Amino acid sequence: MSDCNWKPDRKFAIEIGLAFLVSIIGLLPLTLWSVLDHSLPPADGARHSLIARDYAELFTLVKPHEPLRYKLFWDINHHYPPLVHLLEVPFYRAGLGFPAPERIVALLLGLVANFSIYALTRLLSRDSNNPAGSRIGAALSVLLLNALPLVAITSRTGMLDYPAMAATALAILAISLIPRLKFNSSRFLAYALAAICLFAKNSVILFVLPSLICLLMQKPPRHRLLAPALILAPLLPLLLWALLPLVRTEGLHWRWGNPDETNLFLSTLVAISHPFPRTALNLAGVVTGLPGLLSPLLLPVFLVIPFLDRRWLQSKFCLPILLPSTGIILACLLSAYPMPGRYILPGLIPLVAITGAALGTSLKKKLERRSILAGIAVTLILFAFVWQVGLAATPIESQDDFRLCSREDASTGCPAIARPVPEGDPLGQRWIWQMIEKDPSHKEKQLEDFKKIENLEAPEENYEWLVIMPSTPVLNTYTISLCKPPSMRGVRVTSIRHFTNHGDRVEKQDCKPRFVLISTSDNQGVYFDTEESAKNFEDFARFVCDSEQYRLLGAKQIGDGSSLKLYSLRLPAEQARD
Repeated sequence: MSDCNWKPDRKFAIEIGLAFLVSIIGLLPLTLWSVLDHSLPPADGARHSLIARDYAELFTLVKPHEPLRYKLFWDINHHYPPLVHLLEVPFYRAGLGFPAPERIVALLLGLVANFSIYALTRLLSRDSNNPAGSRIGAALSVLLLNALPLVAITSRTGMLDYPAMAATALAILAISLIPRLKFNSSRFLAYALAAICLFAKNSVILFVLPSLICLLMQKPPRHRLLAPALILAPLLPLLLWALLPLVRTEGLHWRWGNPDETNLFLSTLVAISHPFPRTALNLAGVVTGLPGLLSPLLLPVFLVIPFLDRRWLQSKFCLPILLPSTGIILACLLSAYPMPGRYILPGLIPLVAITGAALGTSLKKKLERRSILAGIAVTLILFAFVWQVGLAATPIESQDDFRLCSREDASTGCPAIARPVPEGDPLGQRWIWQMIEKDPSHKEKQLEDFKKIENLEAPEENYEWLVIMPSTPVLNTYTISLCKPPSMRGVRVTSIRHFTNHGDRVEKQDCKPRFVLISTSDNQGVYFDTEESAKNFEDFARFVCDSEQYRLLGAKQIGDGSSLKLYSLRLPAEQARD
């Protein structure tokens, strides 16, 4: 890596092969978990899987020249940039079912993240004595990245935080190399690659922007026109992504058509207009959560960085690699809600690269204070990586671990979330559909009635409804919909909850859904916004349980100790017979 304009010679091929080998070794925990795990993702992760699956179905059923294709494209997803979902589409269209597409894409993104952090560390550790950079330091960076509990957990939730981290690492690498590239075509390819990475998640721009500004200030001056173009390029599609749903054919976007959502949006603007108290609160949450995010085992590794070799500070790549960490402050500034720790995941990329570079150069100092500290840090990294491998290879068994998986957010760094769930539906998600299929009064809807995209084209009155009470991380509309068999396409999943910052709001229910699932346990952390909501919830649950209009289809105790009860509405003909 002595020069950025590499020639395709044998030495270069060996270096690339070594980088990929180290990257693959770093993926060992995620690979083991992907093979052994039989769980379904939590609500947000399941939603992304459903979006990818709907995209695949849309591209299969509706031709590119049909206007309906583009209308449905926006209807399926108008909240998130579609890059990750579109990466999963080819695997769904190839006939693979969940969870194969999600896990293949997660492994590919992990490979991108590992390769990028390896290259960034090599660039950062270059000096006159070692123009290629430290291979040992780069390998340690890869192991450290995959040993972090926050990285291990978010790689398994199906949410966009892990792709955002991988995209940030690749974008920083591309931007760091741009001033060293000789040909205009190479520079434009690097710009294009960085621009594509911005569509992994909206927040990626917050971490890439500092590198772009650094590039803008560097020579040669010809790059000063390209950097602003890269900043502005994603703004137009992102603006369209936000505005086009406002003019959908069936009416205004949900935010403007719903008074409650409008009030929530306006309160968000107020919070952003008074950023300092919220920023301080978010920063405090990030700082106090760092031991859990990084684990007490790895925290000493980062604390010894000031006492290790600091030649990386003299690197010409230092600023474009280091500055993206300031994206954490930008994220705290712009987040109107209490910010989960997983949102700062892309900001850890510079920290990991710096740690690897410092360790790689310090290990060369024989029996000096720096080399001893570096040796201790390396031991902790290796132990933490082996620990993650052990977690990924050990399925969950105890009720306490299942309870933690049901309640804990990925940001807490809870080790139980990083372990695979054994086969056999221990959380009862697939059991729900098995019971509905056995219901003698349930008449399966013929697939011909639902040829077009589910939830978009068929009239709502054609569906039977399954209500989830309450909606929890493991029992929610998205997760239950994800495991729905094809024969159940005539059943839609919903909930009586309305999410607020203070808990679930439940209004008085007058409807009588076809099926009702009631989870009776305090293990899953359900909160209500007011006492009235809690009472409305209890009243509706009592009506379903005690009313003669519903009958019990089945009951099941699941792994976290919760008790599930599935009820079916007695049809008029059935009531008449009784």
